[in-house]
Amino acid sequence: MWKELEILRKEYLDLELSEAINYEKFSMISIVYNSTKIEGCSLTENDTQLLLEKDITAKGKPLSDHLMVKDHYAAFMFLKDIAKKKLNSSHKCNFLIRQI
Repeated sequence: MWKELEILRKEYLDLELSEAINYEKFSMISIVYNSTKIEGCSLTENDTQLLLEKDITAKGKPLSDHLMVKDHYAAFMFLKDIAKKKLNSSHKCNFLIRQI
């Protein structure tokens, strides 16, 4: 059984799917889409992806929805940057988060 699993694992790795799919980007777009949808945004997931990746707006959709998506993405990236720097929850960190 382990030999079969190792063969399947090797076949999967040979496909190089991990290089074809950017899981971090996919997750980020999904989080932004779902969060803004909860807030009442009318953009579809494809609209959100096009806006974030290529700055293409969706025809007939409110500007406020586009700005909501862009703002949410900026806040998400800001918090991600803070997490990478491993800042603790000091007053400075809290101040920076409130500025968003």
